[in-house]
Amino acid sequence: MPRKRTRKNQTTHRREQPPTSPVEPVVPPIKANIEPPKSADTIAQTKTEPQVSKPRTLTIWIQSWLPIVLNALILIVIMGHAFYFQKQWDAMKTAVTEARISREIDNRAWVTVKGASLQDMAVGQPLSFGITYTNSGKSPALRARVKLTIEIRDTVTNHVDTFQHEAKEETVIGPGTDANTFKFADAPLDKETIDLFTSGRKKLYLRGTVEYDDIFKKERHHTTFCLLYHHPILNLEDCGGDAD
Repeated sequence: MPRKRTRKNQTTHRREQPPTSPVEPVVPPIKANIEPPKSADTIAQTKTEPQVSKPRTLTIWIQSWLPIVLNALILIVIMGHAFYFQKQWDAMKTAVTEARISREIDNRAWVTVKGASLQDMAVGQPLSFGITYTNSGKSPALRARVKLTIEIRDTVTNHVDTFQHEAKEETVIGPGTDANTFKFADAPLDKETIDLFTSGRKKLYLRGTVEYDDIFKKERHHTTFCLLYHHPILNLEDCGGDAD
């Protein structure tokens, strides 16, 4: 009878390993780049617009603004030159005007009083005096006319006797020549009046104006004068005047 081979149940002991937990990979969060939906017009415009780079944009800016800047600079230069030339023109006109005025002043007529005399007072005779005018200018004094006013003033009572005289005709006083005017007071003198002059109570004022034109005929010129007769000088002396 065959021998039965007994098979032993062999038990294999394995090392027990702890259970492993599942490892999940760490993935960084994904940021969603979500843009708002574009409208149909925006999409169409985006498709039609050319993509312009930065250098191209600078070139367009220079081409657009450079002519404007250059024109502005040219305008400023032109305005500066115009202002400068206007100043020069004004200075030239002023110089010409001043030269013309200076020439007229140097060559015009100048009439002044050269001298005056009063005759001795006599009883029964009117006051008599003569005035000499001279033209010290380089051209004749045209249409010359003399206006005189005689005032006899009482210094105590302030009474004034006035006599007017005006030349009836106009005359011409040549350059470097003289002209004379003789005048007699209307009322004769008495002894009392002569004594009042001698004592200084009465004074005689002789005021006059010479009107004339020059060869330039721009305006009529006037020479005014004042002569005074009083004690103790007992002669005509200057008491003021003016000329233009």
